[in-house]
Amino acid sequence: MKLDVTSEARLVGLKASFLWRLRVFFALAAAIGWKVTITSGRRSAAQQNRLHALDKRNPPAGGSSHEQGRAADLNATKAGVMLLKATPKPVWEASGLPFLMKLCGLRWGGSAFSTYYDPVHVDDL
Repeated sequence: MKLDVTSEARLVGLKASFLWRLRVFFALAAAIGWKVTITSGRRSAAQQNRLHALDKRNPPAGGSSHEQGRAADLNATKAGVMLLKATPKPVWEASGLPFLMKLCGLRWGGSAFSTYYDPVHVDDL
């Protein structure tokens, strides 16, 4: 399944096995009415260090699955509902998207990290 042009550009450089799982997830999400937008994909060490400088909860260079091409950040919309980083966990869970991620062999950032709620993050670790 193809996404919007900007999202497709953000998928460049992702590992093939991770990208395949993401595409299955996109198709399943679309089947239940969600439009997924990719906000971040593979990152350079410099990009990761900039994010770490802005928010120390983000790992520094060398510690992010984004640098390995094994993670993406996303938002989703459906019928006027927007799922963003600030969206509470129960709203994300009620959307069904975290369940679909798990079905696709993906890990949802909303429950993956013990000290950091990052619901827009998805990886295959």
